[in-house]
Amino acid sequence: AAKALGVDAGGWCPVRAGSDGIAEAVKRFDGSVVVLPGTVRQPSIAERLRGMTLGTLEQIGVPVVVAE
Repeated sequence: AAKALGVDAGGWCPVRAGSDGIAEAVKRFDGSVVVLPGTVRQPSIAERLRGMTLGTLEQIGVPVVVAE
């Protein structure tokens, strides 16, 4: 659907968990922005342990957009 609208988008399952995995994907695919679900604003305990807090994710080196 994204390509039909002229957006170059893709998905990938990282080997590492948490923000490290997302940072790896950004480097691997030369990403320019990361779009996250609105649930990132209230991470579970497991997500916090894996480094999936909004504050941590905002430090990966590219803009982070939270979809509502």
